Amino acid sequence: MNLSHTAQATLLLTSFFSKAGSEQARPLTNKEWGRFALWLRDHNSTPADLLKTDPQALLQSWHDAKITHDRIVSLLNRGHSLALAVEKWQRAGLWVVTRSDKEYPVRLKQRLKTDSPPVLFGCGNKALLNSGGLAVVGSRSANEEDLQFTQRVGAKAASEGIAIVSGGARGVDETAMLGAIDQSGPVIGVMADSLLKAAPSAKWRKGLMDGNLVLVSPFYPEAGFSAGNAMARNKYIYCLADSSLVV
Repeated sequence: MNLSHTAQATLLLTSFFSKAGSEQARPLTNKEWGRFALWLRDHNSTPADLLKTDPQALLQSWHDAKITHDRIVSLLNRGHSLALAVEKWQRAGLWVVTRSDKEYPVRLKQRLKTDSPPVLFGCGNKALLNSGGLAVVGSRSANEEDLQFTQRVGAKAASEGIAIVSGGARGVDETAMLGAIDQSGPVIGVMADSLLKAAPSAKWRKGLMDGNLVLVSPFYPEAGFSAGNAMARNKYIYCLADSSLVV
């Protein structure tokens, strides 16, 4: 995982490297990062400049009640934590793309503008992120008839070369994805939690090995389930797809 200075600075400013409660300074939210990144651009600077020079000098004209100088400097001083986290992610086969990388999904930038996530963690075929497709979402406790229908939708999409975009949760999401994977179809899974555990899971192995699957998450790869993240994840599913089916 060869991270540019821009990617390193973006990760330092926006990402958790441990459980949320143990971080001394809270990473910038999507909206906060959007605001700060625009300010850097307007001042002919990049996030990388914060690592190459004294950040306090660069921030002299920056004034924001929530994104204080101390908060930014504290986040930038987590280099050791970043190195340990990257080593762990790399061992698990994960990669990182930031909004400044060419592999970042164009659809998220176009549809969410500055509210698009500054960092995406993932594993699998990055090229699929820009392929569009059919979003299939639904209940975690769907009945057997609905799951059989969902499986057929995934298989049919695969036969037409249309990617299934879903959330990887048990029930409808997982069934649609596996229905497509079984038929060697393209699949994009937007995970709300536990990406580090999902990456080596046997159920996704075929898709990852065949190059037909990408699992991606805007959240800390070791984050546990939270209803807030699950709800927030939905807009990324819809933005990466061309149309949607709710089962």
